[in-house]
Amino acid sequence: MKVFVLISAIIELLAGVVFFLAPQLVPGLAEGPEGYLPMGRMYGAIALGLGVFALQVWRNADQPLLLKIFLSSYLVFHLCVCIAFAGAFLAGVFPDPAAAILHLTMALITAYFFFKHNLAESPMNRKVLIGGGIVVGVLVILFTQLPQLLA
Repeated sequence: MKVFVLISAIIELLAGVVFFLAPQLVPGLAEGPEGYLPMGRMYGAIALGLGVFALQVWRNADQPLLLKIFLSSYLVFHLCVCIAFAGAFLAGVFPDPAAAILHLTMALITAYFFFKHNLAESPMNRKVLIGGGIVVGVLVILFTQLPQLLA
């Protein structure tokens, strides 16, 4: 678990530095309308903040409540960013869905650790209920955003 948090911190810090300080280096952002670079910087700021948070969680990994907070917020972050990047791909902003696939992969890995850490002692019906709630929540977000994603 501690290795996952450290790797997550490094990934988010690197992404944050690139997107915040040099978004013009990201393919698709520099060639797009002038609003793309500030949006890239906003994403970079969020990634930097999440990276610093992950670094603090890694340093204090012996605190179970802090790990729970990190895993739940990291899961929500990656699911939402996956949907946002998928919409950007469908709208023609990005030439390929690589960013959406990366964030989906990170969300799935985070979901694994979330269930393993937070629900290890829980009965199976509670695990299924929470897992179903996450799936339903993501589907609700996706379907409510579908008109904008396909526009």
